[in-house]
Amino acid sequence: MSKQVVSPFSIDDALDSVDLSFKNYTPSEQALEFWAIARLIKGEDFDVPNPLLHYWLVDLAFNNIERDQYPYSQEINNSIKINPRKLAIMMGRGLAKSTTMTLFLVLYMAIKGELPGTGKVHFVLGIGDAQDSGAKVMANTIRDICEESVFVKEFFESVRFTDTECEFLRRGTTPASKRTFMFKVKGAQGGVRGIRHKGERVDVILADDIVKNEQDAHSETIMSAIKNTIYSDAINSMRAQGGKIILIGTPMNKNDVVYSAIESGSWTPVVIPLCEKIELDMPKKDFVGAWPNMHTYERMLERYEDAVGSNATRAFNQELMLRISAEDDRMITDDMLEWYDRKVLLKDVSAYNIYITTDFTTTSEAKSDFSGAIAWAVNNNGDFYLVDVVLRRHGIAEQYDALFEMVSFWARQGKSVEVGVEKDGQQGTHIFALKEMMLKRSEWFQFAKQKGAKYGSEGILSRKAGGNKHERFRLMLPQFQNHKIHFPNELKDMPDMKELLKQLKYTTYIGFMAADDGIDCISQLNMIDIRYPSISADRYADSENKRSSIWADSRSYTDNDSAYSSYA
Repeated sequence: MSKQVVSPFSIDDALDSVDLSFKNYTPSEQALEFWAIARLIKGEDFDVPNPLLHYWLVDLAFNNIERDQYPYSQEINNSIKINPRKLAIMMGRGLAKSTTMTLFLVLYMAIKGELPGTGKVHFVLGIGDAQDSGAKVMANTIRDICEESVFVKEFFESVRFTDTECEFLRRGTTPASKRTFMFKVKGAQGGVRGIRHKGERVDVILADDIVKNEQDAHSETIMSAIKNTIYSDAINSMRAQGGKIILIGTPMNKNDVVYSAIESGSWTPVVIPLCEKIELDMPKKDFVGAWPNMHTYERMLERYEDAVGSNATRAFNQELMLRISAEDDRMITDDMLEWYDRKVLLKDVSAYNIYITTDFTTTSEAKSDFSGAIAWAVNNNGDFYLVDVVLRRHGIAEQYDALFEMVSFWARQGKSVEVGVEKDGQQGTHIFALKEMMLKRSEWFQFAKQKGAKYGSEGILSRKAGGNKHERFRLMLPQFQNHKIHFPNELKDMPDMKELLKQLKYTTYIGFMAADDGIDCISQLNMIDIRYPSISADRYADSENKRSSIWADSRSYTDNDSAYSSYA
């Protein structure tokens, strides 16, 4: 029997199906005890009652949540990988995720000396965005509540606080080494390699809002440093026989560390918005909130009306609803996308000119950036039909092989091909390398020239086109609005095509919320000198009713397939 393939967890799909009533969940005795201890620490009840969500979060940290207790559809719940050691939590602002996980959970572990579901805990590491801001706030918040807590003063034999450490010694007669608890904080970009406390490795890591702002989230250098801290330094600093790491945050874009962890499939994923949905004129009976006593229907509706009135829905959707790119923010909406049957187009291929746009990587590391190549058939009406796409992480040799596979197919159809290749900076090496490969393979194509360049010129200088990546892509917006860009029905389920559609979906009017390598391939259409054919096709490629496959009707794509796999 073949092994069942579980679909990766999708944040958008989870948000579409989220049920904030938590109808399949009943708090455990441990969760009830947790919040009882929190009230003892505070010395009074909370001003606003805890929602069921907060008990669920605690049981989640305790590894008490079963698959059917997640607040999503059965299909989404089945896609969840439950990893008892790695938990990624993405929640809207104002749901007390930090209070729960980096204040009361820390003090609970200090009092109990353990984390249920994980084991004994002596040393906990807190990671904030920077040492002097988020990390310092974590330590000082614990200090402030403990200095005012009668319960804490009576329970512990001694406590010690600095801007980087909170140390507790529980009362008792056993050796002090068995009763001590350390909470140390570090900044996400500072590095935590080799961190120890009294020779002991870390038992639990709590990383909270470690991306400071959108500017940092869009910086490859900063994001690389943060991910190195989490995936290299922090995880490797934990004790070998177990431990737990909890990532907590509100999304900046799809590339930030929490968002990518949730969709990676290797972390237990959690996404909780402030409410299931909010719309103008939505009746109160339809409102379901995560914390309705704190974020009431009236308050949420008022905030949404303010966001709509001030054209700030992007921030509202991102910070409260966890939607990186809502419909109102998208530059390219679904109704701008045209779909056609590729089989129909290829019957009249002589009526089209073929161009391939590229976005090549310059590193041999296959796990670096995406590499892209898109083949377009262009008709005499100025329409662009995507006929092939390769968009995935490739090394240098692999991406060149993909291009030559495309060129070879069109050569067999009797078509010459022009290929757009950027030559800015290090990109200039691609043209030289591709010419060498043409000689070795005896396969030939022409390099497209830039608009306005002299005849005989080769390659594209993106800086000459003006603006940054986002501004250059905006120049393609009229083509989508005028329905000049067409995608093939046959490739809808192909991973490379799905990646391109995802990149389009997360392109907003202010920037890219996901990768942009496929977007760059589309932008290149506006930079190269396109020659349109003089004849028209006998048949029109668009067909809503025809869904036949182009080469093999029974073929289904897998993650190992690429667009040119179908040429075989």
